[in-house]
Amino acid sequence: MTSSRKVDSNKKNASLSTGPRSQGGKLRSKMNARRHGLATPIGDIPEQSSRLERLAALLAEDSNRLLVAEEPRLIAECHLDMQRIRAIQHEMLREMIEADTIEGQKSSVSEIEKIDRYRRRAASRRKTAFRTLFSKR
Repeated sequence: MTSSRKVDSNKKNASLSTGPRSQGGKLRSKMNARRHGLATPIGDIPEQSSRLERLAALLAEDSNRLLVAEEPRLIAECHLDMQRIRAIQHEMLREMIEADTIEGQKSSVSEIEKIDRYRRRAASRRKTAFRTLFSKR
């Protein structure tokens, strides 16, 4: 049970934590979660959902088992994610080449390395789904 003193203290601290107040701070914080969009599932992107469904249907053509139906969709999601990641990395490489300073190039390399974790995760998920799909056929 939380004491009333602790609850009052938490309320007071929460009221002081109102986020950025300046216009510049608000603009910076607004963009925090929207750098590249790779955390958004590919199925939630309207222009990608039809591609996802077509690819999943092609992968599931041979199978008539319900248990195997999820793997083709997962494989399709991972494949389209990897395409999306490669396109973003390509754009970042182009920007790095055009950067005027060494600091700008180093910053670009650092950002490309950060994004590569999304590619590795998608590749690992796709590999596991392939194994599951082909072990059940």
